[in-house]
Amino acid sequence: MVILSYEAVTFDFWNTLIPETTETRNRRRENWARLLLDAGFGVTSERLDEAFNYGWEEFDKRWRSNCQTSVVEVTAAVINRLGLSLNTQLRGQLTAAYLEASENTPRTLLPQVEETLDRLSEMGIDLCLICDVVTVPSITLQDWMRELRV
Repeated sequence: MVILSYEAVTFDFWNTLIPETTETRNRRRENWARLLLDAGFGVTSERLDEAFNYGWEEFDKRWRSNCQTSVVEVTAAVINRLGLSLNTQLRGQLTAAYLEASENTPRTLLPQVEETLDRLSEMGIDLCLICDVVTVPSITLQDWMRELRV
């Protein structure tokens, strides 16, 4: 009989510990629609959603090719998909609004995560978090984990 001994367990963040939600997209859509309208660009929710999907697809293609992608690159892909000629200031505001939506969406743990992490901790096993940090800075992820008492 083989007895295994573990010193640490790693967890991915998104959809392992914390679920993705549509709330972030809703916040992005509202923020962007307001900023674009204030700048004289009327963009429908459907068009914004299509452009956000495109931005995600571009991120995902790069991620699958093991390439890092910044929030600036993701938002640039979204803006380019919209086909709007925007000045640098508005591009910066849209990028900040994209990030703000990610950072300020309330988060919860997936079912049984807290119990699992508590049991591993009781066993003296170190816990490590792994996450591709793109549209949410690592400090925000750490804050969420503290707020959720993980």
